[in-house]
Amino acid sequence: GDDESTAMLTQELLVYLAMFIRTEPQLFHEMLRLRVGLIIQVMAKELSRTLNCDGEQASEHLLNLSPFEMKNLLHHILSGKEFAINSVARGNISIVSCKSSRV
Repeated sequence: GDDESTAMLTQELLVYLAMFIRTEPQLFHEMLRLRVGLIIQVMAKELSRTLNCDGEQASEHLLNLSPFEMKNLLHHILSGKEFAINSVARGNISIVSCKSSRV
């Protein structure tokens, strides 16, 4: 059930976090701890906020993200970059960067 899904999601995020630590260590500058459970909560909250759905639906969306979209969402959250979440066909969603408005 939920525990199994959370364990699988945690493992997937740990793989992506390890990749980011290796390739973009600046994302983790001055971080002493990574709390994967809190990262999952933030990811679900962002989905809930941007898709205008409740927490349960957001969790379902999170569990159904493609590996690419999961990694993309995690990167946007860690980097603090603005992003948008678009609904696409068959209930799938797409995470896209927002263009910077700096001139």
